[in-house]
Amino acid sequence: MKKHFLPALDSLRLFAMIAIIGYHYFEFALPGGFLGVNVFLILSGFLLTRQLNWRNEDHQLYQADIDQNYLDVNQESRAAKRADQALIQWRKIGQRLLKIWLPMLVMVVASLIFIYLFRSDLLVNIRNSALASLALVNNFQQIIAGQSYFANSLSPSIFTHLWYLSLYAQLVVIWQIAYPLLQRTIKNRGKRLLVILALALASIIAMAIIFKPGQDPSRVYYGLDTRAFSFLIGAGLALLPSQAELLLQVVNKNAEEDSQKTGSMLSSWLPSLVIIASSLALLAMVTKMTAQASFTYYGGMVLFDMVTALLIWCLVDGQGFLAQVFRFKPFVWLGQQTFAAYLFYYPIFIIFYSQTTTENNFTNNVIIQLVTLAVIAILFQGFVINRNWRVSLESKAPSVNAWVVKFRALNWSLIGKISALALAGLVIFTAPTSDQAQAWEAENAKNINYIAEKNRAGITEIKSFEDYVSQLPEDQQAYYDYISKQDAAKHLDQPISFIGDSLTVGAAPGIYTVFPQANIQAEVGMQVSYALPVVQSMAANNELAANVVFFLGSNGGFSQDQLDALLDTIGSDRQIYLVTTHVTRPWASQVNQLLTQASQNRDNVHLIDWGGYFAGQAEAGAWLREDGVHFNEEGIKQWLGMLATEVN
Repeated sequence: MKKHFLPALDSLRLFAMIAIIGYHYFEFALPGGFLGVNVFLILSGFLLTRQLNWRNEDHQLYQADIDQNYLDVNQESRAAKRADQALIQWRKIGQRLLKIWLPMLVMVVASLIFIYLFRSDLLVNIRNSALASLALVNNFQQIIAGQSYFANSLSPSIFTHLWYLSLYAQLVVIWQIAYPLLQRTIKNRGKRLLVILALALASIIAMAIIFKPGQDPSRVYYGLDTRAFSFLIGAGLALLPSQAELLLQVVNKNAEEDSQKTGSMLSSWLPSLVIIASSLALLAMVTKMTAQASFTYYGGMVLFDMVTALLIWCLVDGQGFLAQVFRFKPFVWLGQQTFAAYLFYYPIFIIFYSQTTTENNFTNNVIIQLVTLAVIAILFQGFVINRNWRVSLESKAPSVNAWVVKFRALNWSLIGKISALALAGLVIFTAPTSDQAQAWEAENAKNINYIAEKNRAGITEIKSFEDYVSQLPEDQQAYYDYISKQDAAKHLDQPISFIGDSLTVGAAPGIYTVFPQANIQAEVGMQVSYALPVVQSMAANNELAANVVFFLGSNGGFSQDQLDALLDTIGSDRQIYLVTTHVTRPWASQVNQLLTQASQNRDNVHLIDWGGYFAGQAEAGAWLREDGVHFNEEGIKQWLGMLATEVN
């Protein structure tokens, strides 16, 4: 079978991996970094289909030789041969799955042991996630459990990212069975391409139908049915003529002089121009597209995939001087470490970067974490995946060698593997479970529906504060525990808009109690980059009140330009209240600094330093849930008390 090394594609993997890591660490700068997974899927579909095409060509040559030289081969022999081919096919499927499953197993075992020793809080509800990952159904498990890829969870899993490996495995099994059948049924490449594109279109339509604007898109993001189109676009790409084949067609059709001009164009500057244009387009989409935007699922992701496929088509033949950039050996070598990097980037992110503390350099320093990831990935790729690094224990001293032989005779490698597997199994089956995360997610869903109902209801007519409070249930009256009667009364008829994330969603019942004329626009996982189109829609529909409370920053940082764009959209004719964040995450200080600067630079912008107040209270930790981020009932009352005092 032909084997072509395509170093430029390894470099493309590197850039896709950088986008994925950047999405988690710097989402405000790379809100579309999650699209890096699409690149992996397209490459997988392209390379697998390309390999199956070669295998089919080799088989046809072999079959022709058999038919020509062994005409007397009986039907029974042919049946045995077909059975052998089926066995070989299943063996190849197993080999391909083992290439990802064994390294994943090592990562899962190592991660479980690490969090058991150092971050036992992450063991909560880890069992289902770990077992589903090893069974290669992680994506289905997360869909069934209603888990979000984009929103912070009360009990985050370090194996959330393994949804992709499960999806990849499912696509590989299906395609290695389906595509050979397609090859035998439809001999013509062009017709096969049309069938593949029709399947991709069906997946695209499924994504558009299942996606619901304003709701968490994780079902669409995880689904085999809604993500298969990326893999299929790659598969279709493998059936297109290469640049060399296209050039040959041009030469055969055109006159010699014209063909030389066209050939020169196709082999030199045109591929480079396409590489520049497609690379810039992909960069623009990674920096502009967001996970919550409707455009992403109504054509944006497909556009990204088509541009990626075009870039791959140009890189495969290596024509043009810019293709050599993707063949730069350091890029290629780093790209070959991306599988190991993908396995470990998310556990490192959850274990350290998302830890609720800023008290040490490791959890507060992104560079240290990324260097750690690079070192782990390189070592893991060499020792575990490639298994081509060996350390000899032999010494030239005979006496030492005797001890070494005895030491090695114990097969410590096997003992270590069995011990690690046993410990990991013990960790999985003794890991604590909790219904708190599910209860919290159910509460959020209930509050989101409540927000929609209250926003539709509009203005509430209130005659007096006493009458209003007296008709409230006891649990709602408790929201006034830290609010004076004077402050409470002034907000009864005050139109006010709240823009926030899951913290605002959780506090919604209290907000509507203390601010009865409120209009809330809040989503789980909301960030400033997501909030801009929301605010633009509110402004266009005349839904922004004269007073706007802005409470974002717990999910990640943002840039000065993003904040300015948001404030400019709200306008200078409204009073804007920026609430600082209390989360003890690495980006918190930058967020609060930008909010403070904005309040100093704009007359209509006011700062509510909730973060500073929270940090100065010894008992503030008791105001939060177990994740150290979201408010419990006491926290909601404290937060509302400060807002009622500060908002005029």
